[in-house]
Amino acid sequence: MTVSDAIGIHQLTMTRPDDDGSFDPADLLRATLAWVDLTGQDAGAQEDVMRRYFHPAEHHRRQSFEFSARRDSYSAGRQAAKHALRAHCPQIDPQKVLIGSGVFGQPVMTGPYAVCGDLGVSISHSSDFAVALV
Repeated sequence: MTVSDAIGIHQLTMTRPDDDGSFDPADLLRATLAWVDLTGQDAGAQEDVMRRYFHPAEHHRRQSFEFSARRDSYSAGRQAAKHALRAHCPQIDPQKVLIGSGVFGQPVMTGPYAVCGDLGVSISHSSDFAVALV
């Protein structure tokens, strides 16, 4: 399996009938789902994604984990989130966006782009797959 075969992206648009709600069409929700088949990537490919997409603070946090399983799960979730962010907002450099932890441990995006405050991110992962929704 090639690296590109191991990554999937799906764009979602929430629509509603014209007579329901008070939202303008520009205010309707868009979301991007990304999934990564971790079994389809070798360690070199995963390192390349981290080098190109991870914020310096994400690299630091990753290295702070004592156990490799925790480092791997952290990396997998962030990798999926960065792919989703890149597809959702192509004008954004994912390396400049930090996916940190909120007060309840949830992923939170911060960065130099105004849109970062408007976007949410959800991450889930297992030993073989990671998914993220932006």
